[in-house]
Amino acid sequence: MKLRNVGVVVSAIALVAALAGCTQTGSSVSEPGSISKATSTPAAAVSATGTGWTVGAKTGPAPVTLVVQTPTGEHGVDVTVSCPGTGAWVATNTTSSISRHGVCDKADPTLVPIIGTPSSVTIDVSAATGGQKFSAKAVATTTRFRQDAALAAFCKAYSVPDSTTYNADLSYQKHLSTAAQWQQERAEAASQLDTIASKPGDPGWAATATSALREAVLAAPAGAAGQADNRDEQTIGIACDNNSSSVDVQVTVPGQG
Repeated sequence: MKLRNVGVVVSAIALVAALAGCTQTGSSVSEPGSISKATSTPAAAVSATGTGWTVGAKTGPAPVTLVVQTPTGEHGVDVTVSCPGTGAWVATNTTSSISRHGVCDKADPTLVPIIGTPSSVTIDVSAATGGQKFSAKAVATTTRFRQDAALAAFCKAYSVPDSTTYNADLSYQKHLSTAAQWQQERAEAASQLDTIASKPGDPGWAATATSALREAVLAAPAGAAGQADNRDEQTIGIACDNNSSSVDVQVTVPGQG
């Protein structure tokens, strides 16, 4: 059973550095979530301002809401966020739950896909600005999102060790397995991560992140393998989310999920 989608949590806006190499900037296949050059209709643009979140705060301001009219033939919404500093932001199509992530010092448009042919789309935008103001603009576009197939395959493969560590930790924490059983599961997850990290053709950042995760998993105390390296885990989750190929955890622990 699918428990969670690690790329869409709002807490991801706190991971500024993790996002630096994972936003959509063009059509190069080396970038997660490759897109074609956007063609926008300026007359359909909608703008709004709001107050950003503070990293580490348990609560914060409501997101900025943009309602974009989508005439027939439009396939996406270009979202541009202008915010101070180098904080992170997330834009979500509230109907489809598709999210895209970016950073404040890169004000390039990011394409949020549209599913179906709705007459309008609602986009919620949140940003980590330490309580400072930010602005967001959205406009319908005829551009179609093109998923990076290689990245999608990587995200699917990564879901396996991520599920292994999650279930191993949960089973141990629920006293359903022993420390020795947990160590065996951890070793399996490390082996799975090693296989992914050494696979040719994956982006360089993906190999680096999975290698770091493997080392963190092997060094983790009992019951904490899945939280040993949140930074690299979220780097992967956000990149996969931007490619509409998010990481899914399959829960196998009895009575959970």
